[in-house]
Amino acid sequence: MDSRTDQPLDRWLAAARDELARREPPPWSEGELRSRIDERLALQAVAGARPAMQPRAQPRAASAKRRFLVWLGAPAMAAGAFALLLVAGTLLRSGGGPNPERSAPFIALTSIDAIAAEPGKVVVPARVPRAQLADYGLPVDPARADVPAQAEFLLSARGVVLAVRFVE
Repeated sequence: MDSRTDQPLDRWLAAARDELARREPPPWSEGELRSRIDERLALQAVAGARPAMQPRAQPRAASAKRRFLVWLGAPAMAAGAFALLLVAGTLLRSGGGPNPERSAPFIALTSIDAIAAEPGKVVVPARVPRAQLADYGLPVDPARADVPAQAEFLLSARGVVLAVRFVE
């Protein structure tokens, strides 16, 4: 290198070094730097205390017993649905539906608003032992305690009993 061009550069660098040595950082920078260091240390401490992620378990293959029960359950459900259709068809043909002249009003078992808001309500006729009605505080003639009472249950689409009425 040329020594003539190095001297002015050396003088300029020396002057810049002296000026930089005289300067002090602004007072806010030290607090900012300290807070960032504290934040990083806190994050590292939390990361060290966090439990390690467990690898996902591989899904188990269904056991032979479970597969057998699934295959057994499907035909059983189909047979139950078929039996329900047969019973419903028999009731419709025999006129076993609700008879408004011979039935009392429904007794609500939930709030009226809940019954009104429920979509897909179904009326299901049933026979209830009269002795069981006495357990619920309803009047029962002791002479007819062994004769079942005709009842109709108002069910929601999910199968929840909403109301009941007794048919004469």
